Amino acid sequence: MVSSGIAGFIMIIVASKYGLETAVDILAFIGVFILLIQAWSVAHKFRHGLIESREAAVTIAAGVPTRPPLPTPSKDELGELNAALSVMRNNLHELIANIREDIVSLSQISGDVSASSLHSSNITAMQS
Repeated sequence: MVSSGIAGFIMIIVASKYGLETAVDILAFIGVFILLIQAWSVAHKFRHGLIESREAAVTIAAGVPTRPPLPTPSKDELGELNAALSVMRNNLHELIANIREDIVSLSQISGDVSASSLHSSNITAMQS
């Protein structure tokens, strides 16, 4: 509302001084300038979201799933991408934790089998 009032005020001043055609040209220039600023703002937001998503994907691909959480997903496609990357990172973190637990368990079982094998070998040697 305020911007249309200001634009109308500017048009009245310019039209009274230079004529209606010049006033329309000036308003068209102002409109194009405002549209360019808005386009830059949208492009900047889009680029920033893509950079964050790329950094998260590179970090996950490098095998470092403990990166801090991604920003709260927005309601656009980039937000959906960041939400999916967060789920993927969390699932990968859980998978790595499970593998580590399995390695510890296998190590213990291997030690038990080795001790049992040594014990069996000693008994066989004593029986011979």
